[in-house]
Amino acid sequence: MLLSHRLADELGLRAGTTRLRVGQSEACAQIELSKQDSRPQRLFLSSDLIDSLYVSPEDCLYMWWDKNYSSLRLGPVLGIMGSRRTNTGGVFGQTTEIIRDCVRLARRRGMLAYAFSPRDIDWVSKSVRGWVWTGAVPKRMRCPLPDIVYDRVASRRSETSTRMTTAKENLLQISNLQYYNRVFLNKWDVHKMLESYPELKKHLPPTQELVNSKILETYLKKYPVVFVKPTQGSLGAGILRVARSSKGFAYRLTRLDHPDYRGRASTVAGMVRVAERLLRQDQYIVQRGLSLAHLNGGPFDIRVLLQKSTRNHWTVQSMVARVAQPGNVISNLADGGQIINPRRAIAAVFGPSIKPSLMTLRIRRIAKAAALAIEKEIEYEFAEVGIDLAVDINAKIWIIEANSRPGRQTNEAGQRRVSMSVVRLVRFLRSRGLQ
Repeated sequence: MLLSHRLADELGLRAGTTRLRVGQSEACAQIELSKQDSRPQRLFLSSDLIDSLYVSPEDCLYMWWDKNYSSLRLGPVLGIMGSRRTNTGGVFGQTTEIIRDCVRLARRRGMLAYAFSPRDIDWVSKSVRGWVWTGAVPKRMRCPLPDIVYDRVASRRSETSTRMTTAKENLLQISNLQYYNRVFLNKWDVHKMLESYPELKKHLPPTQELVNSKILETYLKKYPVVFVKPTQGSLGAGILRVARSSKGFAYRLTRLDHPDYRGRASTVAGMVRVAERLLRQDQYIVQRGLSLAHLNGGPFDIRVLLQKSTRNHWTVQSMVARVAQPGNVISNLADGGQIINPRRAIAAVFGPSIKPSLMTLRIRRIAKAAALAIEKEIEYEFAEVGIDLAVDINAKIWIIEANSRPGRQTNEAGQRRVSMSVVRLVRFLRSRGLQ
């Protein structure tokens, strides 16, 4: 290992041997001091060190002396965990774009960054055949196991696979590894967490875990509109909406890959039987339907993206209003929803009776309080969360859902914020790795 006198002085190194660490890879290195300081900030490694540490000669990384491990550290090493897809255009399916952007930016900011899935890990050599984007097409590179894992696994089905759970268990056993956004959030668990905070409880619609048909029967009799949601659902799929009328009940089950399933039931007992037939997952919540404010014929909600700052504090990165198509139950972009500026949405709906700036300030505060509560109660580390809120016709704010792996909004209204959210995410992860 060859370095300049100036760099050696900055790092507190002298000629001799030292431990060199990159991610979870470590080697003993012989320090030689260069007689010429033409490249004072460069570190030159032998080919044997490059091979044993799984680095590339082109990598531009931070260097620092780690007192905890009495070693010279290079990195930090960021691994973005995803679920591989073979039947889509991107390596990691719908999450390929954000994973690619994070890897590219992190490498430009002095991190050794790559994307990976459980099948890419070689536990024997403690290395990963990671995916790296230096151009339009990703390439595979042998990399060390990471210092930091940021989890972007796209589906709950992938997350519960044997290969994925085994990989996560092994990664979490590494004592110095930091793991962010490791789990999807369960709707019922989140409701119970937030309900224990008085300032948040008043923003939660009446909700119960659907453990038997009597609970659904009670809600159908009590409220004109009822929602039944899978606790592990995402993208609005599998949500049953039931509306009571003089002719009985009209229901609608949202489906992503097929048209929504609609029908009617004349009695409460008949509606309960329909629900039992349609609801195929194990766990559901039943929730009172809200009289949400509508814009252009469709209900809208507000997605608040919160991210950690380099000081490890929650900050609101972006806020967008998502408007459902007329007649739709959900406002997800995957189901044809559109996004606009939330102040514009509030002004269009409520006019001069409500100040949009004050309303959005309240929404930001509620979302931040929810993020703080979730992180405190769940005791896992998060780099970012998405909080979905809605405003009813009386201008009351409601918390609808929390998402531990929020997607990005990509239309014109949110375009500028998308790139900044990736910048701040990478900035936070880098700061954690350089601790």
